[in-house]
Amino acid sequence: MQADREVWIREVESRAKLKKLEFESMIETRIKELEDKVNASSEQVDRSMAQFDKMIGEMRDNYWKLASSISEINKAMSRQWEALEYRIETNRRLLDSWGRGYLVQPYPYRWYYRREKER
Repeated sequence: MQADREVWIREVESRAKLKKLEFESMIETRIKELEDKVNASSEQVDRSMAQFDKMIGEMRDNYWKLASSISEINKAMSRQWEALEYRIETNRRLLDSWGRGYLVQPYPYRWYYRREKER
């Protein structure tokens, strides 16, 4: 029984050494695989970041174009509103003067002059 035990211990020790050697050789291979995967992932992240930076630049340009377009539209609308306001006031004065039976020259603003009645 002692001889069997010693044989078993030697076999276990040799298996353990083989396992250890196998593990050491596999660990180097696995570390190399992991390094390759990390390098590939970092390259992909770099490409993605470059695309992201490009998209941000395009979005910033589009934002400024949109802001300037909106500003121009607001200016044009403001000019149109002023012109429309002037036309409405002119038409109002013309209609008021026709209602009284005489024609008054249109002014930019509503100005009425009253004559005082002589006593």
